[in-house]
Amino acid sequence: MRGNPIHENLSTAFVDLTALVRHLRGLQFVGSVRLEFASYEAEIFFTPAGRIQAREYDRLAGRIAQGERAFRRILRRAKEPMGRIHVLPLGPKETAARMRKTFVDDRLVALAQDAAFGKADTLVLEEISAFTSKPTRAANNNAAELASELILIVKDPFDRAKMDFRAAFTAACRGVAEGYPFLGSADFEGDKLKVETHVPTGELFEGVTAVLSHMIRQLRGDARFEKMLIYTRHRLLQHLSARHDRYSRLGILDTVDRILG
Repeated sequence: MRGNPIHENLSTAFVDLTALVRHLRGLQFVGSVRLEFASYEAEIFFTPAGRIQAREYDRLAGRIAQGERAFRRILRRAKEPMGRIHVLPLGPKETAARMRKTFVDDRLVALAQDAAFGKADTLVLEEISAFTSKPTRAANNNAAELASELILIVKDPFDRAKMDFRAAFTAACRGVAEGYPFLGSADFEGDKLKVETHVPTGELFEGVTAVLSHMIRQLRGDARFEKMLIYTRHRLLQHLSARHDRYSRLGILDTVDRILG
């Protein structure tokens, strides 16, 4: 690695990469965050324009990929132990040059040689997709609508049990607000989720799923709520099946899965 890293050899067992990315973006950081495992490496770039781009190389899967789906896989992979994270500041020109440079050049050459002799694993290349700070109004409205439906699904068993859902929802928002500041202005009124600030679709859903997951975790381990949780899981699975295409178009299907985890 070139330059002087801000952080080097941070353990994935102790560092939340999702929170780190959000923090660096808030600081308007320019440079890259590199994730390394024994058989996997990835890099997330922060551009001067405030965009995020990502690419990964999974040796076991034989996959080199970049784009939004790669970015989400990187965040999931970073939740595993035994990995290392490096944060490297770069100037605008250095960042642009590093992004243009072919990822792991020597390994691509090796893959090409293997392919010539029919020994290569499948190579997957995905079109790069930049994360913009301002989502389109249509995407944001669509995301807010789906988020409201998710909240209503979790709200239903609370209502059936005559529990104060709104109080629990507000408390959960406070519980995760450090990682999702926009939830400080969020409100669930008239069965609709209302967020005052413009929030990228991915961040909106990460926040909502974090709140709902927090609420569900509070009920686990208590036998009184076992049937309530089984019912909630059943309703969520039905919802995901019915709305699968919409979630896929927005690229947030994996995010919603966390509620079921």
